[in-house]
Amino acid sequence: MIIYSLDGGNQVFFKGELPANKKGFQVRGSIPDVTGFAQAYLQRAIENSGISITAVEKKGPLFMHSKELVRTKSPALIEILKVLNKKSVNSYADVLLKHIGKASGRAATFEGGSEAVKAYWKEKGLDTSGIYIEDGSGLSRKNNITAKFMTGLLQSQVEDEQVNKMMNEASLSFFCEVHVGRGFQRSDSG
Repeated sequence: MIIYSLDGGNQVFFKGELPANKKGFQVRGSIPDVTGFAQAYLQRAIENSGISITAVEKKGPLFMHSKELVRTKSPALIEILKVLNKKSVNSYADVLLKHIGKASGRAATFEGGSEAVKAYWKEKGLDTSGIYIEDGSGLSRKNNITAKFMTGLLQSQVEDEQVNKMMNEASLSFFCEVHVGRGFQRSDSG
């Protein structure tokens, strides 16, 4: 079974075959624009319950006399990273990049997150030219990092206590082999 969407939209297509008479068969996938999907889903649910929506406020402060409808508590970042790095959940990675953008004072978008990530590594002394980050999951064909950058990143992290703690606590599923002298690099994550 293959799940896909066109151009990162919220319309999802299923293609393939399901096993006959198999109880409990599950198909998992992710929605590229989780926020847009959640907004559309909530709007449809409100309208289906008989409440009409005349306008949707996309920017600005919350209304002073608004009523909380639902609250979701997110797990701690380290718990999210454990799942992300073990199961490679693309939607988690996408949301994480957007939150990096927001936490850095930029827009909570792929572009904001990309700018923040590149600024962080440039400040650490790495050459970020030739790096293109279009999404957090790495699925975009426009994503690109150079071998020079990846080698520098890995070398900079060897003695970092925070990275070592995360590597130990998050049980990262990561394989990387670097032969700097020969200019060869191979890596695979998730």
